[in-house]
Amino acid sequence: MNDLWAEDIVTEKVRTPVAILREQASFLGKKTQNVVLAEVVPISGVNFFLRFNIKAPALGDYSYTLFTIIHSIGLYPLEIELDDDVAKELGLEISTSTTVKDEDELIQLLGKVLKAERTKQIIRILLSQSSE
Repeated sequence: MNDLWAEDIVTEKVRTPVAILREQASFLGKKTQNVVLAEVVPISGVNFFLRFNIKAPALGDYSYTLFTIIHSIGLYPLEIELDDDVAKELGLEISTSTTVKDEDELIQLLGKVLKAERTKQIIRILLSQSSE
């Protein structure tokens, strides 16, 4: 029997939300000498759920969920559920998800979330507690 699959199905790489999140997670460990880390936790379900946690190994692996991303097999649009205080700081509705239409919009929103005062406060507190 002949191969009936398309020839170009493996030639085009797509940058997925999980790849973007894991890349950003790796940067936090470098900035904090691995005292405070970020991790991406996939949760199985009908859709893809990606929990982005800030983690302090010295505090018994304490973990704080900064946001959760939900997307279908199509990747975009996706929904992001932010920490209420971060959402409030960014002028977004609290306790609701925000729709992100594409990779560029995801990167822009992530930049705002990761630089938010609330995010910095969480990291500073975990750094302080981890060094006591």
